[in-house]
Amino acid sequence: MTTTAAKLWRHESVKALVRTGKGKEPEEIIREKARSLVVRAKSRGWTGPPYKPDVLASLCGIRCEGSTALFTSEAQLTPLPNRQLLLEFNPDRPEGRRNFSICHEIAHTFFDDCYEIVHHRRSTPDDYDPESEVELLCQIAAAELLMPLDDFQSDMASLPMSLRSVPSMMERYAASREAVLRRMISVVGLPCAIVFLSKRLSNTERRKKNARPLIHDAFEPPKPKMRILYTVPHPALDRGLNNFPTSDWTKC
Repeated sequence: MTTTAAKLWRHESVKALVRTGKGKEPEEIIREKARSLVVRAKSRGWTGPPYKPDVLASLCGIRCEGSTALFTSEAQLTPLPNRQLLLEFNPDRPEGRRNFSICHEIAHTFFDDCYEIVHHRRSTPDDYDPESEVELLCQIAAAELLMPLDDFQSDMASLPMSLRSVPSMMERYAASREAVLRRMISVVGLPCAIVFLSKRLSNTERRKKNARPLIHDAFEPPKPKMRILYTVPHPALDRGLNNFPTSDWTKC
């Protein structure tokens, strides 16, 4: 494992990234790589917003094409002979999700092993494993590529930090609602957080509901309530909302 000031990193690709990063955290290194690529791409005629990820892939020398015959439901990056890369994405996905997936795969090229194994973005990550460290860093880089910092900050300077600003930013950057919300949290200097909720049963209630009911069970079956799925706090918050219990938000 490699230890930085923030945490322990297990994946070999991340450890290699840290070794070349002169003491910087992996998140900082990956952001710098993404922002450097944005500058180079803009100098070669990449224009936006919205910025086209397939054009960015072409500028990077990556063949990019739609395909439904993937290992995953999102996108994948496959090494080819002579250090060539093939980026395939699911064309049936919504535009915002598709664009983010392409940027995610481009971000894999920031790691030295991109020419060694097939990388793919999954729709639902598995439980923690070292591979998730690379996926997390690629998510960070994908946001930097799809919604470049200078452009996004300039746009947000004239908009309120509010859910009302999200639809216009989604359209402007051809990005998903979640990607825009996460980007807003990361670049706007306000101590705030996003809380994602879903109307559902608790795990205990779901197990009881699926169990065989008693013949004389007179209890009313549980009803779904608004519950926290996950939160995305701004780093400036002294106490992250991830520490909040996933209890019912009945007043939402």
